[in-house]
Amino acid sequence: MMDNQTWNCVKDDCRQVKTMVLGSIQLLVAILCVMGAGLLHAQNLATNGGFESGHTSGWAHSTAGSGRATFAAELSQPYSGTRALRVAVTALGADPWNIQTLGPTFTNLGTGRETTITFRARAAANGTRVRMVMQDSSYQWRDFTLSTSWTYFIWNHTSAEASPRLRIQYPTLGTVWLDDISVVAHSTPASGILVTLDPSIRHQIMDGIGGALTWNANRIIDLPTQKRNEVENMLFDDLGLDIIRLKNWYFPANYPTNKSPSNMEPSWMSGNHKDNKAFYDMAKKNGRNISVLLSSWTPPPNLKTNNSLYNGGTLKRINGTSGRYMYTELGQYWMDLLDNTTWVPDYLSFQNEPGWVAAHETAVFAPTETTTSAGYAQAIDAIYNRIKTRPKVPILIGSEAENMQAFLADIVPLRTRPHVGICAFHNYNVGTPTATNSASVISALNSIRSETTNATSGRPNWMSEFSKGEFDWLDTAHLIHNTLVEANSSAYIYWALAWSSDTTPATAHSERVISLDTSGNYARGNTYFTLKHYAKHISSGHQRFEVTNAAGTNENIRASGFINPAGNQVTLIVLNTGTTDDTISLRFRGLPVTTATGFRTRQFDIGSSPYHSLGTINLANNQTISKNSINTYVINLAGTLNPYNPSLLRVDGIRHLGNQVAVTMPSQPGQRFVLWKSTTLAAGSWQRVTNAVATESDGQLILTDPTPGTSRAFYRVEHD
Repeated sequence: MMDNQTWNCVKDDCRQVKTMVLGSIQLLVAILCVMGAGLLHAQNLATNGGFESGHTSGWAHSTAGSGRATFAAELSQPYSGTRALRVAVTALGADPWNIQTLGPTFTNLGTGRETTITFRARAAANGTRVRMVMQDSSYQWRDFTLSTSWTYFIWNHTSAEASPRLRIQYPTLGTVWLDDISVVAHSTPASGILVTLDPSIRHQIMDGIGGALTWNANRIIDLPTQKRNEVENMLFDDLGLDIIRLKNWYFPANYPTNKSPSNMEPSWMSGNHKDNKAFYDMAKKNGRNISVLLSSWTPPPNLKTNNSLYNGGTLKRINGTSGRYMYTELGQYWMDLLDNTTWVPDYLSFQNEPGWVAAHETAVFAPTETTTSAGYAQAIDAIYNRIKTRPKVPILIGSEAENMQAFLADIVPLRTRPHVGICAFHNYNVGTPTATNSASVISALNSIRSETTNATSGRPNWMSEFSKGEFDWLDTAHLIHNTLVEANSSAYIYWALAWSSDTTPATAHSERVISLDTSGNYARGNTYFTLKHYAKHISSGHQRFEVTNAAGTNENIRASGFINPAGNQVTLIVLNTGTTDDTISLRFRGLPVTTATGFRTRQFDIGSSPYHSLGTINLANNQTISKNSINTYVINLAGTLNPYNPSLLRVDGIRHLGNQVAVTMPSQPGQRFVLWKSTTLAAGSWQRVTNAVATESDGQLILTDPTPGTSRAFYRVEHD
């Protein structure tokens, strides 16, 4: 049994008088480039797209069969100007083309031509649809679901015929209004590598860019007040980090008889445990919205076969080799840790790199239980079952595998465990910078993308630890780019964020973002500026969208694009990993660009003025991308492409797909929605479906529960 009520968790209504929303999309776009403070539009091939000359000039309307509709000029509430088109459908025909508006025929378009159609629309009732069609004899179409607010829609489209005609069809009853219809055909620029930004193709929503504060990071706490404040500002404000990864130091002496964190074994861990609280407070103070991940390198010694924090070992068995592994006791350890820690992490990883053994704190867990190793899957089940009734339950992360191949084995038993909220891996199989673009690394990253977006997983993946001395600032940027684009990773957490210095006074280190010595000195490494390019203007809630690079055999240019949660600003990051300057020409498919600011770090500037502002950028011009450089463009838009619309938060239908259950609702690109489930409706019984699979099709968002079970269930949807 399904509950089709939707619940809105947002206090404020985000609608504006003139709101622009990016619908489910794919069609013809106006290139909107900067010329001073205004917009430069490419030629609109749709005559009278704003209907200022009346609703029939340049347009024809028809009804056939049993279809009935009236067509008129809207004078009282157009989106812009003085008129819009109003269509009132009172009876549907047998076919969607029985009621339609006929626009221009594009006689010289040609096949394979990239085009963009943009328009604004609203309806008298939420859920009313319109259909855009490009057709001569081949019927190519896209449906758009309307709300009662004016909405901005885009269809990026490649023509299949030489002379198609634009047709607008009305497949549902009700009244709709259309305005500002634009059709643009794109041409290949005469020079420069073509880089195309297409916001109609969306990818992962970001949780952010982060860094680790683990061993030796306590030196930040010991700095003199002024320098401590400087480092805190750099790490938590100037860099713009979204996630801080901390290390678990909770190992009370004589645990579990003693559970107090005041007496640790070894004793110096007590100080590190307290420092974690200081880092947590830094992350949360002054309105900072920085998430905290707590990762553990080992269970306590009394639960391990080698009775030690170090050198591997796995969970003990009850009664020697014949009994069960001590999963229940491990769950209780995490309950004790949370009870005896004065802060609660946002995310929790109970075992870092479960297949890696080293002289420091490590422990071994097989993906599932074997005769010689405890199972990671069974352990995370026991931990969740023990802590799930706490007032605040951290989101569980698994498995933080030591490399991509190990992760692909670890994820198999985690696919069907909804309490695993984030899948995480490390990049340590990328041994050298030259391997970053290797076929094996790209294949592994693509496999992670496939594993974490398929119907049995459906949750974000994080790259939660990597740095190596062999990777300089530009190598690091290249690997971040490949991880975000090829694996669809929602977070990238850099390992050597703050580390001890090899010298006194502290000097910059190629791997370490900040080096700290014991005398209160610090120095920034070049990777500081790499992280800043990605973290400063990409935050939690940004969504990566499609950016294509027509560089051909030139693999040195790498570009990625991200749109902010409000939908009124995009960030474009372009790398040139080669040894020669290149020129790019930017194409904006449906982005109403106004102004842009650029920032650049290049080899030439290292040591003098890295990450410096290029000031206002004229995006109508080709852009020179210097050799060995990172370039960030922050691009403002004339409106918002994806605001949250509370009126669209509703369930349109429930579908049963084999043994899966899917909830459908109007799509709102750029917005995250969470599926919850209860079998009883009792207070405290609702659980987030963390492995829900989200897909979009023809204006509908489909949230699928891949493992609904056999009991009846109630579902609800919340805006995240």
